[in-house]
Amino acid sequence: MDSFKRKLQLNLLFLYFILFPLGQFAKFKQFNLTDLLVLLSLLIFVFTKEKNYPKSSKEIFFTITVFIFSTIFSVIFFDSQSIKLGIPYLIRFINYLIFYLAIFDLLKVYPKMKNVLINCLILDGIIVSILGILQYILLPDLRYLYYFGWDDHYFRLVSTFLDPAFTGIILVLTDILLFSKLKNNKKIAIPLIFIVTTALLLTYSRSSFIALIVSSVFYILQKNKKVIALVFPILFLISLPFLPRPSSEGVKLERTNSIVLKVENYKDSLKLAKLSPIFGIGFDNVCEGKVKILNKNDSFSSHSCQGLDNSFLFILVTTGLAGILSYLVLGHSLIKGLKKENLPIVVAAISAILIHSLFTNTLFYSWIMGYMAILLGSFSSYQKNNSL
Repeated sequence: MDSFKRKLQLNLLFLYFILFPLGQFAKFKQFNLTDLLVLLSLLIFVFTKEKNYPKSSKEIFFTITVFIFSTIFSVIFFDSQSIKLGIPYLIRFINYLIFYLAIFDLLKVYPKMKNVLINCLILDGIIVSILGILQYILLPDLRYLYYFGWDDHYFRLVSTFLDPAFTGIILVLTDILLFSKLKNNKKIAIPLIFIVTTALLLTYSRSSFIALIVSSVFYILQKNKKVIALVFPILFLISLPFLPRPSSEGVKLERTNSIVLKVENYKDSLKLAKLSPIFGIGFDNVCEGKVKILNKNDSFSSHSCQGLDNSFLFILVTTGLAGILSYLVLGHSLIKGLKKENLPIVVAAISAILIHSLFTNTLFYSWIMGYMAILLGSFSSYQKNNSL
């Protein structure tokens, strides 16, 4: 019976890969279909009798406990009806943490599937790149999306995620995985890196540029290829002045308007954090906090209402110092549990996401949570005793 369940789980995972590059277009009403597939996959995992757990499993359940407690604690600040609005986001976050456990368990049963899953992540990134380039050529003016709650982008590659920053970090992660293929598949990897990096450049996402440069240097230095470590970021930086520069604020790399808005967002975050510094205002009650505490009455109309422009401030606001501590413990455990031969690629990916998270709420973007669940699940070490 467990064998049947895992085969079903594997089929759901491949369906996840099919839907992943569709981004915001893989939705049914307000629900991401990828989130639904993750939920179904982890339900199969929960009802599987014999399970394999990674070394970080206890820290995962500790983090889940802290985040749930912060939501219960938030009744001090909000009524139960208001708290209900944030509960779906809490459930989604928990789902992706357990999804990591499900991926790990699945690959212990089908170890040969690890390379297949990594190649699927790369393929998804390439598809996102190609769709993004087509969007940039055929539909560069997306200013009308402002009336649907999205940012009004003009001559920026946003692909199917309708956001240059989040598209950018997915392309950065794809580049990192392609770097790992250079040794054995150079003739294929180099053209693909060129395509993905070209798409990345057209996002004009500065946070993604910084994430790529730092993480790629970090990865290549770990591989003791110092000459390449210098060449790639230098070539990347040299290409920046040659990017198309239509009359749009968004394509100006020296633009300051977005910096001003982010600083304002950081100030709002700190105001919310002061309300409950130990346990936070509950995960994810940010939208309620913006409206009822900061009096930002237009927040509900935005797709970014539940988020903040810094993942670490987001954790501090929603779960307080307790949440920060639990996340640090979890992060340390995840890195410690990696197989040594996989450290360069995973640590490079994590460093890219952490850098990117300083400017956007990357850590809690559902596609990034799914991406990292698969990546970490593929490279984590085994805990021999499968009891928690």
